[in-house]
Amino acid sequence: MTFQKPIISKIIDQCRNLPSESLESEEVEFKHYRDQKAICSAKELAEEISALANHNGGVVIIGVKDSDNVKYGEWESQLAGIVDYDLVEISERIAGKLKPKMAIDVFDVVVNGRKFIAIPVKKSRHTLVATSSSKIYKRVGRSSVPMEPHEIAEAVKNLHSFDWSNEDVELSWSSSLNPESVESARKAYCVYRNISPEDLGAEEFLEAIGALKNGVLNKSGLLVFGNHSAIKQSIGLFEFRFSWKSKNGGLLVNDVWNGNIWATIEKAESYFKGCNSDIPIKFKNKNYNAPLFDALAFKEAFMNAIVHRDYLSEGMVSVDYDSRRIQVVNPGEFYGGVSASNITFHQPRHRNKTLAGMLMHFQMVDRAGMGVKRMGQRSLAYGRKFPEFRQLEGSVSVSMQSEALRPGIFILSQTDQEGLSLVQLLILNSLFKVGYLEIKELEKQASAFFATTWDELMNEIESLKYIEMCGNRDGVYIKVRKDW
Repeated sequence: MTFQKPIISKIIDQCRNLPSESLESEEVEFKHYRDQKAICSAKELAEEISALANHNGGVVIIGVKDSDNVKYGEWESQLAGIVDYDLVEISERIAGKLKPKMAIDVFDVVVNGRKFIAIPVKKSRHTLVATSSSKIYKRVGRSSVPMEPHEIAEAVKNLHSFDWSNEDVELSWSSSLNPESVESARKAYCVYRNISPEDLGAEEFLEAIGALKNGVLNKSGLLVFGNHSAIKQSIGLFEFRFSWKSKNGGLLVNDVWNGNIWATIEKAESYFKGCNSDIPIKFKNKNYNAPLFDALAFKEAFMNAIVHRDYLSEGMVSVDYDSRRIQVVNPGEFYGGVSASNITFHQPRHRNKTLAGMLMHFQMVDRAGMGVKRMGQRSLAYGRKFPEFRQLEGSVSVSMQSEALRPGIFILSQTDQEGLSLVQLLILNSLFKVGYLEIKELEKQASAFFATTWDELMNEIESLKYIEMCGNRDGVYIKVRKDW
């Protein structure tokens, strides 16, 4: 149930004739505090919100007394209400008592001249919600109680099985999808699969990629191919932004739009091409062109944002490009145990599994989860820093250098016949303008990005013809070979 003001007002009004305890349920909890200070310091309020979020969601209504504290039949006296409060401060104080910090929507409701405070709580789809003391609660009937360890483990498994993008929508696919987007994707799919377009109709194509199941459209299909009005009507407003600033800070592009994912990918790539250019390099009478930013690295970052964003959270997928760096931000937090520190070697986790599977048909998303490593490889190949991932409040961002260039690294990456691995590129960048590096320091740097064993690291070193190992009484080192 969605707890909006009219429904909450009706629940409160029922307390005039019924004991409040009889109106409480797995989704409704009443609380009575004397003032705002009591609300902000109440430990059990965070416990109730944790329990509701980990169950099916619900609402906490403040200003209603427990029916045990009133005389039998004098139910209207339960409606104590509350005065002199600051909704913004209450929201911030409650949010600070939860892990992860949730966006708490607090509003007041007036019933029979008295004010009450309502705290609607959404079901947490992707993570368990704990209190600041790290306790995780569940809802049992009208009570909120701590979860046992085995219950926490089971609840986490259930979180991973939820796929918002696979839910059906009550819309006809023929009237809610953009025909140009469907046709463009159908032709691309036929090319990838070596199928004659005449042999695959629109409905068969949508069934083949998982946008339809037995003729029923799902949220992924609507997101990827839907028209704006159908997307907004059925699942909400999802916006995108591309911002491009010149070196002196002038705003060259700042476009915000909404629409389906298929058209959005094309539009974002068009903006990217418009602001990208080449840096010319001449080496041994050969000309090379190093782009300000690598197109494949941008595509991987943008597609990651599209696939991994939390479509239940407000916000937009945004690209900020200022010639020196490019940052891609998506709403939501890391999912399935992935974090900023382990993202390069953690097993891939898809929050929106159906959406990811659909885009895999067009080779836009990698089933093996190689996107982050490709971003890293395409950055290091220019002598740029490894992409920096961060989880901010309610969003995940990846920031990558552009324009920065180490010509020597770039030329090697372009001319090495066997191709340089991610670890080898890291080694070469670590040696740049240094000449030598202690093995222990290299191992430390590598472990920050890759789950690489000592033997694997040694194999990578030995296979690089540009470097050799050396040592003295102080330690073992790698250095650039004299003939290089």
